[in-house]
Amino acid sequence: MSISRISKGAFLASIVFFISCSSDDEETIPMSDAPAAVEASVVSNEIFTKAQGYQSWSKFAANQTRMKSVTHMNMYVLTYHNDIVANAIVNKTLPLPDGALIVKENYAAVIDSMPMALTIMYKQQGDWYWLQAMPDGKVFLDDQRKPLEGKDVAMCVSCHRKSSNDAVMLHDFTM
Repeated sequence: MSISRISKGAFLASIVFFISCSSDDEETIPMSDAPAAVEASVVSNEIFTKAQGYQSWSKFAANQTRMKSVTHMNMYVLTYHNDIVANAIVNKTLPLPDGALIVKENYAAVIDSMPMALTIMYKQQGDWYWLQAMPDGKVFLDDQRKPLEGKDVAMCVSCHRKSSNDAVMLHDFTM
């Protein structure tokens, strides 16, 4: 899927610029004026490929419908997980095993038809790999123009490390 234009509301709510707003304004702006994004690294492309079809996966019980997320810049989010995470939920397994994959859709408004970004967590070699991408797979850049992908994405790690639940905020795997 390719995105050639985004709503002004989605642009202003961009993860990259950490601003929240509503998307009531339907004026569009060219994608060239949108937040900077680059082609994904080889590793991110592999993870993005593993995430294809995520909308058929289970959602976390606490996030069955879009909900406003203060920790994701007041975006409306909907979060899916693969079967590895589903098995960990059933078996109360922590830490999550390698291959655990969580995909969070980020919407500027609850009524938007398409997410403006995907936030992906992928467990590999015992660590989380973080990825903030457009739905077409291009990776957003932070304000220092560094791709938001890898094991050391500061904006992801700084918040998720507060969780005693293997960096997952939406579900307590011990219950």
